[in-house]
Amino acid sequence: MATELRLAFDDDRDAETFLLRLDRHGPELVHHLGAVYGPLAPALLDGLIESLLHATHARLPDLRRLDETRLLRPDHWQRPDQLGYAAPAHRLGGILADVRGHAAYLHQLGVTYLHLHGVLGHEGGQAGDHRAVHPALGTLDDLSALARDLRAQGISLGVDVTLDCIPAAHAWAAQAAQGNARRQAMLTGDAAGDGTQALNWGTAAVFRETLDALLDLANRGVEVLNLRGWQHLHTPRPDDRPALLHALRSALLVVAPALSIRLDAPDPGYAALGTRDHSGLLSDLLDFPVLTGPVWVALHGHDTSALAAALNAVPPRPARLTWLPRLRDQDGRTAADLTGLHAAATRGDDQDTDRALRRLNLLHALILGFGGVPLLSMGDEMALTEAHMDWTQAEAARDDILTPSGRAYAWTQRMVQARAATPHLHAGAGTRAAPSPDARVLLLRRDTPHGPMLGVYNFSPDRIPLNPATLREHLGDRAEDRLNGGTLGFTRPVNLDPYAALWLTQP
Repeated sequence: MATELRLAFDDDRDAETFLLRLDRHGPELVHHLGAVYGPLAPALLDGLIESLLHATHARLPDLRRLDETRLLRPDHWQRPDQLGYAAPAHRLGGILADVRGHAAYLHQLGVTYLHLHGVLGHEGGQAGDHRAVHPALGTLDDLSALARDLRAQGISLGVDVTLDCIPAAHAWAAQAAQGNARRQAMLTGDAAGDGTQALNWGTAAVFRETLDALLDLANRGVEVLNLRGWQHLHTPRPDDRPALLHALRSALLVVAPALSIRLDAPDPGYAALGTRDHSGLLSDLLDFPVLTGPVWVALHGHDTSALAAALNAVPPRPARLTWLPRLRDQDGRTAADLTGLHAAATRGDDQDTDRALRRLNLLHALILGFGGVPLLSMGDEMALTEAHMDWTQAEAARDDILTPSGRAYAWTQRMVQARAATPHLHAGAGTRAAPSPDARVLLLRRDTPHGPMLGVYNFSPDRIPLNPATLREHLGDRAEDRLNGGTLGFTRPVNLDPYAALWLTQP
């Protein structure tokens, strides 16, 4: 086969690159396809090789260079200078072309990964069409142009892809209704009440056509695919689901090593971590859902006990995976609402506004100091109170630190810069909650090649004297505060201001 494949290339170096990647990922692809499709797998594999060759030839030179860069830097997502930013596409810029005009703002904030929700889909908002941008947002060419502009600013673009179903308006569903036997076999025949129809992943054609669509997105410059609904794939056996996900990722890596797979918040059993030969190989990025609920309970109850227990109950993370910690979901209330900032500003209460800003800063310090790729939600960096991004307010916030928005933006940017300069926050190390002498204070320890790091977070409006013996146990007699600057000695109690956050390392 190698000789035949070489003939598909004009350049021997391109042929060698393709064959080396196929040697690396091909065995996993063959194994998992065989586990799912049995005797149908060889014919499917022949078709997949054709797809991989076509996509390889179609990949643009700058994306090929990006592939090589990522291969030389396998810890790309784990570096402390990584910062994610998530937004519904229609709320961030209205249309994709308008989002392009705000790439410089995101770059200045320090964003390296922009995830846009709701990009792909049909009129009516149903997800599932991998080859169509929602018509209200633009076209696939607009998506390519946005990815190119973001890439020029050092920002990776991510989008959601729904794997388990398609919209009822999808061409496949229409063709099946007209009697097309191939399309009928690709669908389960059961229409859901939400206007979607389930895909039959027991049919090899579904795998082939889905892979083609994902390769097209990768070649348009999308660097992160959030594969949604994989836990609900209609398959002959439940064990087929991780095998299919593993096979998809293996095939994609042959063409686009720079492409990363993201999975949504894990189920209670954390199946997305993978088990046995799937461990850490189903995705590159994994949502870390623990903070989105317990953190708000801790904030409003001034008690971090449940949060600490929840953090320590999370199974060990495979070394290849990187968490995506975030504070809230995109469809919920804004952080300004949840911290009380919106209400305080509306009342004109300066003291309550100050306290609410401290609460917001505390939570941002928590996710920025946790490890992984922290994922800011749209507008939270400037305490936005509206459902849609206010770009006038955003521009003003960068220049006027006297307003609540300006103060929030300045503090967020300062934390982002402090994070990038702190090697202890490389995501190769894990984070665990350490015993705290005061339930109002959360202690998060990271053991790193650079020495231990202790995050100290006061979840209360009180000034708390922290026992110096607790800090000496982790750091010795003194420590450097990477977040606020300066050095702290531990010969006497360390007074934590209300909603204070410290990132402490050994000098």
